[in-house]
Amino acid sequence: MVRVVRQEQSDDERLDALVEMLAGTHGLRLDRTGWARKTYDLYLVDPKTDRMQLVARVESLATTSGEVRVFDDRGLPFAEALAGELERTFGLTDATVLQTPPPR
Repeated sequence: MVRVVRQEQSDDERLDALVEMLAGTHGLRLDRTGWARKTYDLYLVDPKTDRMQLVARVESLATTSGEVRVFDDRGLPFAEALAGELERTFGLTDATVLQTPPPR
């Protein structure tokens, strides 16, 4: 007898999909770095000059902490949408959007 087992997505795969989908929806460029602990940097691109400005950052720990950092007000719609999805997808009670100065 053959047994068929459906493998569900890991938390990392679900976070990857959420961030990628919302980045596209909000017109942001996504730069993903890291392997075991990923960092997702989201940039707003000026179409005239191709200059990029970092507007938000999410780390893979967001699946348990619910933390999304915003460096520019233009990243707030993305961050708020992601915070809501983190609460729904990972069962968090309070996801947090932190507005901080951009890293140097």
